[in-house]
Amino acid sequence: DRDVTGVQTCALPISFQKIVDAKCPGCTVKYLNLTLPQIANGQTGSAIVAAVRADSSVHYLAFDDGAWADGITSELAAAGVLNQVKIMGEAPDQDEMAQTRAGKEAAWAGWYPQEAVMEAYDAMFRNLEGMPVSQADLTMPTQLITKSTIGRSDTWTYPANALQQYEALWKK
Repeated sequence: DRDVTGVQTCALPISFQKIVDAKCPGCTVKYLNLTLPQIANGQTGSAIVAAVRADSSVHYLAFDDGAWADGITSELAAAGVLNQVKIMGEAPDQDEMAQTRAGKEAAWAGWYPQEAVMEAYDAMFRNLEGMPVSQADLTMPTQLITKSTIGRSDTWTYPANALQQYEALWKK
């Protein structure tokens, strides 16, 4: 059995739970629900460290937004439990990109917020024009970012020319 502790802030845990259930039937997923005062007072890291220390069966930490993981490798290392877990998630920010490049965080799925906004506007414009909007049109590109795939960028902004692609599409 392997435990995955995730910091839950949106719908990602629902799909994450389904994937874990399908791919690892013997695994369990636990969620660390944080209060707004904990988050506002910078207590996210200490709450995660406490959860890892309290349960030695936790081997993975999954975050639905890279910002929630900022500084976590340092806090886990200071507590002596960094080697107990692998850190992963979605939407890495500069800190997670640096930690992944250094081999301290295992994997991140790239997510480009600006592309998500462009995609939403594209769907809205299509709808307003009476054009069909298929589920295939609402699939953002992503990449599994690991130490071996990260490259040199400090952010994940792909496709780099997303705006130009949408502008060309909208001019038609």
